[in-house]
Amino acid sequence: MFKLIIGNRAYSSWSMRGWLACKQSEEEFEELVVPMFDEDWEKRREGDEFAPSLGKVPILWDGEIVVWDEAAAKKFLTPSTAPMLRKLLERFVSLPGFSKQAWEEQFKRLVEEEGMKMGQLAQPVRVALTGRTASPGLFDVIEVLGRERTLSRLRQSLTRAETAHA
Repeated sequence: MFKLIIGNRAYSSWSMRGWLACKQSEEEFEELVVPMFDEDWEKRREGDEFAPSLGKVPILWDGEIVVWDEAAAKKFLTPSTAPMLRKLLERFVSLPGFSKQAWEEQFKRLVEEEGMKMGQLAQPVRVALTGRTASPGLFDVIEVLGRERTLSRLRQSLTRAETAHA
């Protein structure tokens, strides 16, 4: 079953859009309305359920998978970005443990070796990890997600990129 995390539909048009889309789909979904901007908001938005967006709503979960912003996925998770995502995934898998600094170094080394600009790899990876084009710092997101969730999301996104229509 899907889980839709939204703010108050009366005040958030983005939340209303997400809710309407779920209702129209006639799929069963759990609706979680979160109070936004109260005294506990900053602490709550750092929780696991908000990890992909760090507090931006709506968020749609399908089991353990966050559903991507389709426009972002179509733009950044493509057959042309798949080879770099694969290389990055292989580097991350080969690291013996998890350290934000080590992963950042490997990321930057790949960008340099491939003669790319940072954004050419950062944007596809951001969409892979968060489902969106905007997020807190990429390496902060990786740190919050941790090793296993980062690797899992990169694998899922690589599959999507490799099978996307060019």
